[in-house]
Amino acid sequence: PARQKTMSALTPSSPRGMSASNSRYDYDVEHHVPVLNLGNLADKIAPGPPDAFAVELSRLQEEQINIGRKIEKEQQRKDTLDNDIIDALAKLRAIQDKTKNGNIVKELDMANKKQIGRLEHHLQMSKIKLSVSRNENSTLKKKVQEQRRDKLLHLQIYNSLVKEASDARRKLKYQQKEIAQCNERKHKAKVAVANIKNKMLKDMEDFSHELNLAKQNISNAQTSIIAAMREKMATVQLSPNKYNTAEAAMLSRTAAAMQEAEQAQSRAELANQTDLYVLLQEAGVKSTEELIIKLEGSEEQMFALYSETQMKEDEMEQIEVDNKHLEQQVELQLGRLHALEGHHDEVKQELEKSIQSLRGQISKYDVEYQKNMEVLSAIADNLMNLLRNVAADEAAADQQLLSAGVNDRNVGD
Repeated sequence: PARQKTMSALTPSSPRGMSASNSRYDYDVEHHVPVLNLGNLADKIAPGPPDAFAVELSRLQEEQINIGRKIEKEQQRKDTLDNDIIDALAKLRAIQDKTKNGNIVKELDMANKKQIGRLEHHLQMSKIKLSVSRNENSTLKKKVQEQRRDKLLHLQIYNSLVKEASDARRKLKYQQKEIAQCNERKHKAKVAVANIKNKMLKDMEDFSHELNLAKQNISNAQTSIIAAMREKMATVQLSPNKYNTAEAAMLSRTAAAMQEAEQAQSRAELANQTDLYVLLQEAGVKSTEELIIKLEGSEEQMFALYSETQMKEDEMEQIEVDNKHLEQQVELQLGRLHALEGHHDEVKQELEKSIQSLRGQISKYDVEYQKNMEVLSAIADNLMNLLRNVAADEAAADQQLLSAGVNDRNVGD
């Protein structure tokens, strides 16, 4: 059929053929020998001289020879092309028979495309999972950073609280020391006031006892003197003639009693004067008026000391109230410190739990990421091999078809 098509293409009816009206020569199609149109040639060369005719004839013969050679070359080229077409058609038929008119290649191509589609889908899903894992990892990193910032903030708060607690303890120790000093001063003041009171009371009791004793002695002496004088007056009022003897005896007794009373009074006065002198010496004065003035001054001094003692006691009471208030504040600060320490421990435990949980999640995501990367690595190798194989097969088939002269226009034939 190819030969017939080629022969039909060389006929004068084909576009490549030459019509009898437009060509100088008539071609023998079977033998490819040009036939000289002598009628036309004679018409062209008849008017010229004989030499010109011979020259023209020789030229035309040379042209005929050259054209014959060209025709032979074209005929050889045509035969070669016909043989190549026959071989290509044979190879095409063999390929069509082998591939069932391309169905096997198409099925394999479809299977490869489906496999590539599945692998691409799996790769896309793996990329999506990887992106999700990276987003989750970034979110976890942000959370970890926030937890770290919170931890640093809590540590700063804890350090400030520890510093405040140490300052509070130091202030407490200082205040306790001041309280102890105040209590010691208070105790010393109480002891001093008590000693002063006891000494004053003892001095007042001794002075009162001595004064009462002196008053009693003086009163006794006065009483005895008055009694003796009354007795004497009563005796004198009796009759002068009667009882002379008795009067004499009474007078003698009265005189003796009076003398004895005077002696006792003198002794009592001497004793009182001695006691008063001793008391004045002890008091450091010279007279009773000075002693009374000194006693009044002592009373004023004692009142001033009593007032000062009362003031000291009031101050001690105020100091005790302040100490109690300070102790309450210290207890309150200690309670707050214990509460803050407990809260810090709870926050620390929660932070440690959160960090452990985050570390577990991070390790889990790392494992999943490694698995995804391993799957991607395995898929990438297989996919690249498959793509290379498919590309090689397609290139070989295309090259084979192209070498056979098959294209989109004649693949159906």
